Amino acid sequence: MAQGTANRLVTIGATSTEVVPAVSSSGMRRTQLIIVNSSAAANATIAKGEVSAVINQGILLLPNGSYVEATDGGYDCWQGAVQAIASAAGTLSIVESFI
Repeated sequence: MAQGTANRLVTIGATSTEVVPAVSSSGMRRTQLIIVNSSAAANATIAKGEVSAVINQGILLLPNGSYVEATDGGYDCWQGAVQAIASAAGTLSIVESFI
C-alpha cells in the first residue's frame, strides 16, 4: 500500500470475513480507518485482530452506521486486521489513510 488513501467496498454476510488486512509494509502506518455499514437493513459486527467476528459480539454497526479511528492526540490508529460479519448480506465501505 502506498502513502495516501485507499477506498473500497467489501461484501459481507453470515460468515466472518477479513475486511481490512493488517498493515505489513515496514515504515507504513495507517493513520485513519473508517468503516461504514452501507446496508439499509443488515446489522454488521466488526472484530479487531485475527479472530473471527461473531454477530453482536464486538463493535456493532447498525444499518448506515460507522466506525472511525484516527491517529490523534497520542492515540495510534489500529494497525492490525479487522474481521466482519453481518445478519444478512450487506456491504461495508472502507476508507484507510496511510503515511
